Amino acid sequence: MVDENYTLLGPLHPAEKCYLFEVLLWRAFARLPEPYFIEDQEWRFHREMLESYDAPNPVCDALSDEECAYAGIPPDPRFAALLGNQETLPVEHYDRMIQLVEGFDPPEPEKLKEQIESRERAVSYHAEVADWLPLLDDYLDQFKIQICLALLQGNLTAYGTELPHKDINECDRILGEEDMWLDELPVLPVEKECWVSSGIEWERSALKTRTRHFIWVHLVVKDVMQVFPPTILLSKDSLRPIGGNFALVGGAFSASAQHTTKRGRPSLPWDDFHIEVARMFRDAEMPDKKEAAIAALQQWFIERKGKTVSRAAIGQRLTGYFDALIRKDKK
Repeated sequence: MVDENYTLLGPLHPAEKCYLFEVLLWRAFARLPEPYFIEDQEWRFHREMLESYDAPNPVCDALSDEECAYAGIPPDPRFAALLGNQETLPVEHYDRMIQLVEGFDPPEPEKLKEQIESRERAVSYHAEVADWLPLLDDYLDQFKIQICLALLQGNLTAYGTELPHKDINECDRILGEEDMWLDELPVLPVEKECWVSSGIEWERSALKTRTRHFIWVHLVVKDVMQVFPPTILLSKDSLRPIGGNFALVGGAFSASAQHTTKRGRPSLPWDDFHIEVARMFRDAEMPDKKEAAIAALQQWFIERKGKTVSRAAIGQRLTGYFDALIRKDKK
């Protein structure tokens, strides 16, 4: 019988490489970059995910209650909304819905009341997020400085895809003229002289200098761990070897640290999405550029389904269509 005062531990296997934003999450919240695979290839760098200028994010942006407690900041309202399937769409969406319902003939007062209440909850949610985000930014600032200095001093080396022009609109034009896709551009080491804090776009894992623009900026996790090792170490007396694993003596860390929270999102209506994609191709409404198609389908999710969906999730499901119906036509 296992003593309830012990917690069994096993080895962790972090991803081989991770994006710049994930380095920030590791340094600030001890969130380990875990590997994710599609057809035996790392999800982060699978060509299905490299269709947007923004780096794909393998985990949700919202911070768990445990991560916020670790940082000493209030709980993330985005995480509570995620678990509670709360209204998080822009307030303007509910304004449009209210206007639409007000035009029903005959009137539907219950549906109108429902939309008004949804709008009130959305207003409250966005106000709460607006109050919370500056606290997060203040906390993250110290770690952004640390990471930038490590890159500037050459203690860490990052790699990225350099765009043919600093301006994204100009990149679209150049790539279109040369019939190239983003994932066909070479991956290069980012010279340490390029690292200026004002040029880092953390959420996109991108870097802009006066003349250059790198996207999909990533680092080798082993190198990151050497420069930024875990800041909280366990004493030898806290561990007991059991076979190839270890047991952690009860009380060595708090109960909240032992708790794991489910991060999964509610399921989305992907069957309806595929029907809409097929209709757009049939009616010649599908844009030639995948970026434009993703934006159009994001708006479709908001207007028709009342859901916000990431660019990466839509881009992943569009890849097969574009490979078969657009890339193929250009060959």
